[in-house]
Amino acid sequence: MDITKTETESETASENAPYSNFLDNSMAKLESKKKSAKLEFNDYEIIFDNLLFPRLLLDDKNRVLQVNRDFKSFFNVSEDDVIGKDIISIFEGNLGIKIISKINELTEASNKCNLEISYKKQNMDHLFNVFILRLFQIKKAMVTFIDITKEKSTEDELKKRNKELLQLYEIGKTLQQTLDIDEILDITIKTFTQLGFDRVRVYFYDDLDHSFVGRKANDISNEKFTEIKVPVTPEHIKVYHSYTKKTPIIRKEEKYSIYSKLLDKEGVYESASLPLVNKGRVLGMISIDNKYSKKKIPEESLQALMTFTNQISVAIENAMLYASSIRRLNRLSAIYDITKISSTTFVQFYYWIKAQKCCTLK
Repeated sequence: MDITKTETESETASENAPYSNFLDNSMAKLESKKKSAKLEFNDYEIIFDNLLFPRLLLDDKNRVLQVNRDFKSFFNVSEDDVIGKDIISIFEGNLGIKIISKINELTEASNKCNLEISYKKQNMDHLFNVFILRLFQIKKAMVTFIDITKEKSTEDELKKRNKELLQLYEIGKTLQQTLDIDEILDITIKTFTQLGFDRVRVYFYDDLDHSFVGRKANDISNEKFTEIKVPVTPEHIKVYHSYTKKTPIIRKEEKYSIYSKLLDKEGVYESASLPLVNKGRVLGMISIDNKYSKKKIPEESLQALMTFTNQISVAIENAMLYASSIRRLNRLSAIYDITKISSTTFVQFYYWIKAQKCCTLK
């Protein structure tokens, strides 16, 4: 009986062999397709993980499904820290709320948007351009964070520089409209102060003493400042550089310089000198520092400042020529008056002598 059963089963198995082989092949193909599909999904994960900029993928409940390598690196988190969690819970402040609010505003006709969001990380403010793409077909949303902090900072700095250049241009035009040296110096000091420098001192070059003589400052009275003379010697590096090189210089102040007391340099960490030069001739020098605010003097600002300083030099030269012309004119006028008086006196004296002779003859 057992043998019969075995034979029957054997026969049945034999009869079903073609179907069994077909089933095995079908299952093998199905498993192969599954493996292929799984491989494709793994490829997708690898691609997503290597995409530029921090990114995360959300489900329709705003829970995090996946984050890429840049996201983990920038926000200093692991997958265990964020996967499956609501986006609101993984960010400090209201960043998550803002993102969800924008996602909810999207429609199938308009399924993407971007917004600028500030975020504090390690006591440093970051500015993000957040790009949101809502994928309605698969009920997911991809959020990309592009850090534009440096770009925005550069943009703001450029706007500031452009504003300063425009301001300097307008002031430069004003300088060319006056021939009063004191007015030119007042405009100069006011402008540098508005640009953020604490102390501004203008020196004129004295070729007789080969020194820079104080002319006007915003921190010392004119009476005291005009008594200050700084000789052009290698010991005073900024002054020597301004006269010989005729280019601006920023220098760290030495604690025990022989000029520290004279120029009240205590507490000054660095200062800059801008030579006043016109047609190759040194007219003077502008000294600036930030004794009180302690702000650094940016090297890149010197070129723009020198453009303005050159306009000041031209204005000073014109004012000096005008003053010299007025003095010469006054001198000539005085000589003319003296000559006229002398001439009149001589004529009167001549006729008086002649009259005396006539009287004698009579």
